[in-house]
Amino acid sequence: MINLLPPDVKESIVYARRNSQLRRWIVGSLAGLVGVVLVILGGQVVIRLSISDYESIVANGKEQLKQQDQQQTLKQVSSIHDNFKLVVDVLSREILFSKLLPRVGQVMPEGTVLEGLSLNTENEQTAVELTASAKDMTSGSQIHINLMDPRNNLFKKADLENINCPADQPRPTEYPCSVTIRALPATESEFLLMNSRGESK
Repeated sequence: MINLLPPDVKESIVYARRNSQLRRWIVGSLAGLVGVVLVILGGQVVIRLSISDYESIVANGKEQLKQQDQQQTLKQVSSIHDNFKLVVDVLSREILFSKLLPRVGQVMPEGTVLEGLSLNTENEQTAVELTASAKDMTSGSQIHINLMDPRNNLFKKADLENINCPADQPRPTEYPCSVTIRALPATESEFLLMNSRGESK
């Protein structure tokens, strides 16, 4: 199809189309700008409302703190009292290992080796967990007998929790048997940092 329109008319049509596109772009840009402005304004409103809510929460918190100040002081006094009782209780169960170790070493029978001593404070009692190695079952049992002997005056009670002499050792050792004993010191024991009468050692 041959366009026989004069050049001026052709040019007018081209510019008219461009003007229509420009108007659409301008309208779209304005709509986007309005949307951005609305989002910004809405965000400011939300922020101001949040600030107001937090200020109210802080004010309420300050008021509650003022009201609870007296109760908090009473709680602190009670906590200090409880902590003091706990300290006394802990000290009354504290073991002096510097005195206990030499005495335990003296009663260890021949053919045994003391491996370790540890404290167990479960059930509000201080127990000494003793682990040792022995050449055989007899010497391992003798450890328990010596610790229970009242002439040694070490513990008021000692329980043989475990004695194990495995038949097949991957590497033969001089002391193949393992022994575990749980012992309770006497109330007036010389190994306690503070005895039942509140006297410190």
